[in-house]
Amino acid sequence: MLLIEYIEQHYGKQRGNKARFLQDNEEILPQELSRWLKAQLKINIETGEIYKPTSKSIAINRQALVETSGLSQPTHLKLKTCAERINLSTDAFINYLLDDEIERNQLLALIHDKKKNDSNTPVQVIAEVVNRHCSVLSRSSEMYEYHGVLDALINELLEKKLLSMRVPENSIAESQRLKIPRVAYYWYASIIADRIAKILGTFEVYLWHEMLATDSEVVFIGSPNNVVACYLICEKVCRLLKQTKSAYKKDQGDWGKKSAIEEAANDYMYNFAQGVMQVECYIYDEDSQMRVIEYASEKYQYAMR
Repeated sequence: MLLIEYIEQHYGKQRGNKARFLQDNEEILPQELSRWLKAQLKINIETGEIYKPTSKSIAINRQALVETSGLSQPTHLKLKTCAERINLSTDAFINYLLDDEIERNQLLALIHDKKKNDSNTPVQVIAEVVNRHCSVLSRSSEMYEYHGVLDALINELLEKKLLSMRVPENSIAESQRLKIPRVAYYWYASIIADRIAKILGTFEVYLWHEMLATDSEVVFIGSPNNVVACYLICEKVCRLLKQTKSAYKKDQGDWGKKSAIEEAANDYMYNFAQGVMQVECYIYDEDSQMRVIEYASEKYQYAMR
């Protein structure tokens, strides 16, 4: 936590807050404090240590820290449970999260300044992760191979904080419209799109407004990063399953009419898609889902009848 943030949190933002801070820390000289604030130094809430390291520590106001936390008992218990899993105290865990969030926002600000015309959504990073994991799959890959890839892919996206567990109230986003051949959507792509949306906590809308068109269109709605991941994963998996279907039909040979072989291939792909998407990891937040469904119902009312 920045030293100025600590002072403003515990001594207020009004004039005189630094003087009250110095009264509790008599060993700190005013000129020292001014120099530290100008350098944007941080403090360790656990020890009172100022870093970059100095020869003095501040007196942590523990009572003020408790009184201003404003945490409910259930929230405090959740924090304590999470902290214990990584062998930290609750305060150290909160500071860890705060520092991490501050650094993440600073990094996003740097990226935004460098590429003012780009979105803050790290599309290239997500695309790199998706392509790297899916590159091991081929038209002859079995269901268990898809399971391993999807588990590892989602795990990496979560570890890199590229997925949101909730949809921010004012940040509902839409993916690009994914075009899928209508027959493919009917037999297997609809399963892929629906399951991917559920896994990543988004909502899939099938845009059927052009019934005579040969392609279907799908849009994912939810958090910015999540809809990007849904679009990329669905596109990649559907492309692989298209190759799988072609290989299946080729392996069948000419045992019957073309329509009969096509029907057998469609049945096979339907069952294969069902098996491929048997992933047990799901992101779900009831409030977020309700907001997303309300948004989709209002904007795509014709497609949700």
